[in-house]
Amino acid sequence: MAALIWFIIILTPIVFIHELGHFVFARLFGVKVDVFSIGFGKTLFKWKDSKDTTWQVALIPLGGYVKMHGDDNAASVPDETKLQSFDEDEKKLSLHHKKLWQKSLIVFGGPLANYLLAIVLFIGVALYSGKQEVTLEITGIQNESPAQKSGLEVGDVIVEFNDQAVDSMFDLKSKLMLNTEEEIKLGYIRGDSYMTVNVVPDFIDIVDIGGNQRKQAILGVIFGKFIYSKIGVLESIKYSVQQVFDMSCNMLLGIWQMITGQRNTDDLGGPIKIAKYSAAFAEQGVLAVLLFMAIISLNLGLVNLLPIPMLDGGHLFLYALEGIMRKPLNYKIQNMIFKIGMALLIALMLMAFWNDLKGIEFLRNLFN
Repeated sequence: MAALIWFIIILTPIVFIHELGHFVFARLFGVKVDVFSIGFGKTLFKWKDSKDTTWQVALIPLGGYVKMHGDDNAASVPDETKLQSFDEDEKKLSLHHKKLWQKSLIVFGGPLANYLLAIVLFIGVALYSGKQEVTLEITGIQNESPAQKSGLEVGDVIVEFNDQAVDSMFDLKSKLMLNTEEEIKLGYIRGDSYMTVNVVPDFIDIVDIGGNQRKQAILGVIFGKFIYSKIGVLESIKYSVQQVFDMSCNMLLGIWQMITGQRNTDDLGGPIKIAKYSAAFAEQGVLAVLLFMAIISLNLGLVNLLPIPMLDGGHLFLYALEGIMRKPLNYKIQNMIFKIGMALLIALMLMAFWNDLKGIEFLRNLFN
């Protein structure tokens, strides 16, 4: 039960901020929002504001939506019959009668809000706890490890991973986590010289903070030099934006590896996995919860920008086509595309639920 409670506590504000992003741009451009909902299914309670928007909280806390004037459903699929019946006053309130750039900003507002939330949370944590970085200078090498066999030595400073610059321990760990190659090329500094070496990593089974088992590439090196510093507002902003950028790149790489078959889909997770992680991070304190919220918000923003029909990115893709063609796609074609998108989303959700159910032991204990 604690996991379920933490799931709701963590996910609800993230969903609210996402939908608020859509809502703010809609109101800015004069679009009437018929419904602002947190959750799906049976309405638990609701109220109306002065502009006739119904605000509601629904039973199933797995997301939310804003339904714009002229939409057929919560995914902003246009209602052709309704739109054709609108008079001029109603057209002014409709999303689908706005200029292309205005529609695009309204749709983009949700992911943008999630990215801003992630940055703000990272800034808050950085201002409170400062910045602690582990330098990439090797302070120890395990016997018979891949690093020892490759000739790396104590004092070497790693600066590149497969010809990509690495500037932090987080960056190196992320690249190792996403690595699927049997051989890694490392660039490092020894004394005043730049050198490279090919390392064949070991792969071990690890259990992450959420109790999930996965393969992890290891080099067998130890980094024991720390740099700790308090940082101001401007530096924390720069630091947080860089974190968000790096994490976004790593997420996109992970998605690409799944699409191309370089990585299996075990990392896909649904609400049970999120609940599992929510409880695990909650045990580590407030800062850990805030960091987890930032990561989830970033994930939600990025995934929604993927060009999949029914998602925000799918709408933006259709708007891009509309801009190229200089006219909207035929409603029947749009509906067909949205149906394909719905089928794809259902398939992804089923895959995520299946991965969740692999942790059936946690499922048994969820309500204990």
